[in-house]
Amino acid sequence: MKKILAFFVIATLCLTAFIGCGKKTEQPDNNQVETQKPQTTSQESDAKQQQSIPDTTPESGYDPAEDEDTGRFFGGSFSETLGSLTIKSEWIPFEVSQPREGKSDALIAVYGDAYFLLMESVLKQYKFDGTCLVFEKDIPLAEKGTYDILSQGDDGTIYLSGASADLVSFKDGELTVLAEGPRGPRRVFMHPSGEWGVNRSGKKVVRGDNGFTEEEFLSTEDITVTNVSISKNHIFIEAWLEKRENGTSLCGVQVYDLDGNYITRLCEDEDYDGIDRAPGEVGPPSGVVETSNGFIVCDYNFNSYVFYSPNGEPLGSLSTVDLFGLDHQSWRFNNQVRSPSLAPDGSLIFGVIAPRADEEGDEIIVYRITGF
Repeated sequence: MKKILAFFVIATLCLTAFIGCGKKTEQPDNNQVETQKPQTTSQESDAKQQQSIPDTTPESGYDPAEDEDTGRFFGGSFSETLGSLTIKSEWIPFEVSQPREGKSDALIAVYGDAYFLLMESVLKQYKFDGTCLVFEKDIPLAEKGTYDILSQGDDGTIYLSGASADLVSFKDGELTVLAEGPRGPRRVFMHPSGEWGVNRSGKKVVRGDNGFTEEEFLSTEDITVTNVSISKNHIFIEAWLEKRENGTSLCGVQVYDLDGNYITRLCEDEDYDGIDRAPGEVGPPSGVVETSNGFIVCDYNFNSYVFYSPNGEPLGSLSTVDLFGLDHQSWRFNNQVRSPSLAPDGSLIFGVIAPRADEEGDEIIVYRITGF
């Protein structure tokens, strides 16, 4: 009897062991996991590969090595210190390099992920896809005259003006002629409200139900105006201000409140000798932008940007070499530095002219600046 019981026990144990072994040899789930492992590794490898790309667009996967246009400009990321501020710049590439057309400056406007670039008589629209600027369409402007002034409203409206061209606006895909040139308002920089602007003669251009009217506003008799800019809170008359005793010219910006009351000048000390560059020295100004940290004056002559505190104290200047890594000097090439666009996130979008690496012409390059 004991032998019979022992036989049944041994048989039961063998059967259980056999079933268990059978289950271990059938591994459908484990096989699936094994086929997924290479995919996970590949994703991790791609992420590492993206991180190894130069600090051009760290949040994106744009790889300069894959660009077939090897002669175009390739940028990077830079960081500079001005007092307690750290100014950082990051290259935003075009999907396809954008050549400079004619004598156009790099005038740019940004609203959301839409980027607009003014090219004389055409407004080019791009979309930032998180990686680069993808061309969407050309927006032809008026046939008469060319445009050299771009201003932007709080609602995203873009205003375009020139010496003899129509004053036009563009919003939501619609181009509107606000005033016909050349007899209408010329070279008008609009206030962000879109209700009024100032032209290079210092006149206030007011928008009404029956068009625009001009009225005397700011005196420009004793200065040579090079540009006008307007922020939400100030008007900037950029000019050759006066002659020094040594014969050199004092350049700078006269700042006014919105009622036309003079506030201050953004320039070097008036008794500066004009030989060695001073912290606040400005060449012929070609644009001004205001942020919560102060003002940035675009210096057309020195290919640079001069930074000022909110009370007008000079903080120093950064050149296109410092901010964008351009290795040429102003006497060899002019970057046509103009006012950047203040993006909704508080960053500044700069457009400048740069020679192609293969020296086959010039192109537009775009950088995002943070820290000011």
